[in-house]
Amino acid sequence: MRIGILHMLAIFFGISIAAEAVTIPRDLDAQDRAEVVRILGQETSGKILSNPFPLGGYSGFEVGISMEMINTADLVKLGCAPSSPGCPNQDSNEDELRYARLSAGKGLYNNLDVFIHFVPLTTGSDLSSFGATARYSFIEAEFLPVNVSLLVNGHHVNVNDDFQCLSFGADIVAGIYVDRLSLYMGLGQTHSAGTFIGGLSADGTVNSSDPQLSAQTNTVTTRVTENHSFAGLTLHFDHLFVAAQIDRYRDPTYSARVGLRF
Repeated sequence: MRIGILHMLAIFFGISIAAEAVTIPRDLDAQDRAEVVRILGQETSGKILSNPFPLGGYSGFEVGISMEMINTADLVKLGCAPSSPGCPNQDSNEDELRYARLSAGKGLYNNLDVFIHFVPLTTGSDLSSFGATARYSFIEAEFLPVNVSLLVNGHHVNVNDDFQCLSFGADIVAGIYVDRLSLYMGLGQTHSAGTFIGGLSADGTVNSSDPQLSAQTNTVTTRVTENHSFAGLTLHFDHLFVAAQIDRYRDPTYSARVGLRF
């Protein structure tokens, strides 16, 4: 059984790391920068992808690997046109970005859990990120397998040092567990601050003549706040679980995870 679980994780990991590189468009105006923050800042935030119920106190532990996919087709429409003089070819961006995320969770006290996660920088993608989530279950029905939790999370993403974004969010999550299957849905809000590098149109995400560009740091920061909703399900096989989730920011994102829960 243990060999079978490890084999499944190895296969899933091999599929997950097959990511495509993503390019930040050049010569972005304020509206374009906000769109990049939404696509690459908010939509890459950490996902639950797990049983919505607490890990069970200090002895609870969870580890997993997920494959996540976001729609990046709109990136090619931002900034200077690929045919413009001095503008690099933006057609290298694919319609979607796929990447792997490693995560681990630990129960702390009663219904309080903490999770950490990161996206390793691989040769297939210029994206890397890390973050953490705290979950507190404040309602658990006595006679029904129903649970309501508060999630507070933080997340940092870096794309080839051209773009960095720091996001914070809070969500209310409701879940139910029935016969090895858990279902959950949530609603909240995410606040993001993305930092862009200035320069000429050919080598900077922001044109050096942009009035919002800081002369001291040669950067500009764009802040975006969006509502966030999601729904997911988890299948349990003893210690092994498989989860899938759909998140909705401006556009939907899709993710799946294989993990072990003790």
